[in-house]
Amino acid sequence: MKNLVITFRHMETSAALKNHVEAQVEHDMHDFTRVESIHVILDVQKHTHKCEVDVHAKGHLHIEGHAETEDMYKSVTLAVEKAAKQLRKARDKRTDLHGHRDRLADLDTSS
Repeated sequence: MKNLVITFRHMETSAALKNHVEAQVEHDMHDFTRVESIHVILDVQKHTHKCEVDVHAKGHLHIEGHAETEDMYKSVTLAVEKAAKQLRKARDKRTDLHGHRDRLADLDTSS
């Protein structure tokens, strides 16, 4: 797995929640081999559960996904899916100097 850091703010550390975060990140980010580190911040404020996902990838790529719901598990799922969608879009938009689009997935397999 990539370098994954999970931070709990204003809440107790939970093994079940940590396992859910790890499983969700592994499921949604398994095909992005250029990802260097992932930082997941879990925060509770009154009845609102927030999840922030910061992804750093090669090529100075920084992606953020945020979600805020009343259930922490749902917030984790939504935030990781948003970050994965942004990574997919950035991967597909990459162009070379001649204007040809190169998929990062194709570049990863040749390296």
